[in-house]
Amino acid sequence: MAVAVAGQGPMRLRLRCSSAYSLGDFQCCMLHVPEHTRTVRDLAAHVSRLLELNIRGGQGDLPQLLLGGFLVPHEEEVRQVLRDDEVVDVEPPGNVAIGGERMAPPGA
Repeated sequence: MAVAVAGQGPMRLRLRCSSAYSLGDFQCCMLHVPEHTRTVRDLAAHVSRLLELNIRGGQGDLPQLLLGGFLVPHEEEVRQVLRDDEVVDVEPPGNVAIGGERMAPPGA
């Protein structure tokens, strides 16, 4: 008998992508999170590759992910901070406003 481990089952997220990306019908979409995805950085890279963000307005940078308007750091573990069926906003770096001020992209 298999025992399910909390947070280790299949995960799908609902993505709302910034208008800075030209995605047409995929501006809002469902995304399956692969089991091997560990960090938010891994997830951001997966989203970027899958939606081809680098050629659709992303300029080669990994997107920032927000949950309820709050920035989710790339170093966090995906299954510790996100749950199945949550809505995640996808924004280009430097396009994220926190406290009314724009954040500079990492390394800028």
